[in-house]
Amino acid sequence: MSLEAMKWAKKVMVGKSTAKAVLIALADIHHAENNSCYASEANLVEFTEQNWKTIKKGIQYLVEVGIITPKTRTGQAPNYRLHIGETPSKIGGGKAGNCGNLRQGTPSKFGGGKETGTPSKFSGTPLQIFPEPPPNLEDKQVNRLNESDKLSGEDMRLARWMLDRVLLIAPKTKTPNLDKWANTIRLMRERDGREHREIESLFKFANEHRFWAANIRSPEKLRDQFATLDAQQRQAANGPNQPSEQRRRLAI
Repeated sequence: MSLEAMKWAKKVMVGKSTAKAVLIALADIHHAENNSCYASEANLVEFTEQNWKTIKKGIQYLVEVGIITPKTRTGQAPNYRLHIGETPSKIGGGKAGNCGNLRQGTPSKFGGGKETGTPSKFSGTPLQIFPEPPPNLEDKQVNRLNESDKLSGEDMRLARWMLDRVLLIAPKTKTPNLDKWANTIRLMRERDGREHREIESLFKFANEHRFWAANIRSPEKLRDQFATLDAQQRQAANGPNQPSEQRRRLAI
């Protein structure tokens, strides 16, 4: 998640509370290194507490006014680019009338009205403009910020590596919430005392195992079965003809 994206999303005038909630949700999963938001339907529904039909209308609205731009990702979750730090004249392909009016508080497209630029011409239900996110979204965001601050870059790298391994054996797997995956990896480090190389090695073992490959497809599953998998990995390393440590002790 990008703090810059979140600060921008909270301050930018959107003009529709439902679209504002969607924008905040996109900023929550924004990746600053490539300005991308990999937004699955499940994640957006969970975050905004809106139905998918309402969310799609919010996304369409944000695209139309030039606040976000969709990126093509065949067979995977939709990806969006946020127009962070750009002047109104650059947002939406140079149509300054769209987002420029958004920032000045004189919407041209709000409420489904004609592009008159004057509130007297608005049609439909009167709009509610939130300079800050609604309280319930703000509270949820604070919790996510505190959690995200504890993540390391290696946690996220390992989460993406795990997803790549899963897609090799199950290409139709839905794109998960990588922030949650990275947070589970953090918990394995901080609470379970695991190291990144240890987690990676054991997931690779499970991913290549004829039984575990179909059952261990996330950090959560790996954590649940960590002790069992670790024991099997050690046994496999000893080889079928090599006695285990326990047998050696019993033989003494």
